[in-house]
Amino acid sequence: LFFSSNRPGVGGMDIWCSEIIDTTSERLFFTNPTNLGKAVNSSGNDFSPFIHADGTTLYFSSEGKSGMGGSDLFISKLADTVWLEAVNLGYPINSMFNEDGLVVSATSNVAIFSSNRQGSIDGSKDLYQLRLPTEFLPEKVAYISGLVYDIETGLKLQTIIEITQLESNELKRIVSDRSEGFITTLLSKKRYELNF
Repeated sequence: LFFSSNRPGVGGMDIWCSEIIDTTSERLFFTNPTNLGKAVNSSGNDFSPFIHADGTTLYFSSEGKSGMGGSDLFISKLADTVWLEAVNLGYPINSMFNEDGLVVSATSNVAIFSSNRQGSIDGSKDLYQLRLPTEFLPEKVAYISGLVYDIETGLKLQTIIEITQLESNELKRIVSDRSEGFITTLLSKKRYELNF
């Protein structure tokens, strides 16, 4: 879960992250929030985070980082466990007005953001659609979904699935429930091992 908060951190509104640690009960339990640090957050307001389905590409808005005016859109990538220095998406995505709320489709074919730039209706924030330049694209992902059955009874099972990326040995745990099974994203062109 990525969110913005004005709790004590680097600046005004900072971007924080908290991981789900239990999904087996009817309630969600999270780790204590972690501030993403100065590579992402500034002394001003940083907000409107969007983590792509690749799990490593973060888009957000900032009023405190060097920009073109108002709030600008930025990108940061997760390398191992460290967020890299955020990069301004530049013109013509950013303007002298306010841009925020960038979301990118899982296939990366389309991105949508809001802005009150010149041409907006009555100066309000309008939605704009674009194709991101290659240097700002996230990693390509694929979806995997399914159900887990008991081989003897044929009944659907609730179980934890462990997915290991073989190149990096990174482990991901997801829950498959009895009614809807599971769905998750995996990086394209990587090899994985699934254990139930």
